Amino acid sequence: MSARPPELIRARPVPRPSLWVAAAIVLVLVAMLVHGLLTNENYRWDVVGQYLFDPRVLGKFSGTIIPPLCALVILSLSYSDSPFLSGSLIMLVCAGMALATVLMYRGIGKRWDRATFGF
Repeated sequence: MSARPPELIRARPVPRPSLWVAAAIVLVLVAMLVHGLLTNENYRWDVVGQYLFDPRVLGKFSGTIIPPLCALVILSLSYSDSPFLSGSLIMLVCAGMALATVLMYRGIGKRWDRATFGF
């Protein structure tokens, strides 16, 4: 009796038309967003650029983004089997983000008490 090798299975991927439909919907929505951003004159991009690149805004942004980013880099570089070390590094990231948020929102009530929103 001769042992024949088993035949190869010709597997085909399962068709998923819902993924194509979802991708088409997302593509249409992104195109609508880009079209609105480029053609709407009410955005006043000169004012956006004036405030976005203000040194005070850039300073606050870098002060709030750098600590969590550094913590995430440390966390990603120090892969460990120790759950204590991994958990403590995750808590470091959360604490850095919470501290940055508290520092950013410090005194916001005094700054916004005179603001009116039209109602």
